Amino acid sequence: MTEKKPPAGNKMPSLFDCIAAPAPRYLMRLSQIDKLLSCLPVDPTTFLEIGPGMGDISQYLVHRYPEIRGHVTDISQSSIDIVADRLKGEQNLSIVLSDFTA
Repeated sequence: MTEKKPPAGNKMPSLFDCIAAPAPRYLMRLSQIDKLLSCLPVDPTTFLEIGPGMGDISQYLVHRYPEIRGHVTDISQSSIDIVADRLKGEQNLSIVLSDFTA
């Protein structure tokens, strides 16, 4: 983990900018994650997301922490395709089709 620092330009990414399908439950989930992250003494440097759905959490993390490295995995090819399309161009992100229970 690295020392906690504000996002580039001192501007937090908008939670609304990271939601594929704006619905109260998605906004609530990202809001809870945001609160949890703000309690950490340092910024996270890596994350693993299993079953990313539309990739809202991964998108939020890579925008909030530009240096973060992430690994995203899902058993569904369509989910992987959606996440890969939404996060194309993110250099520090690995998106893999796999069954983590196998």
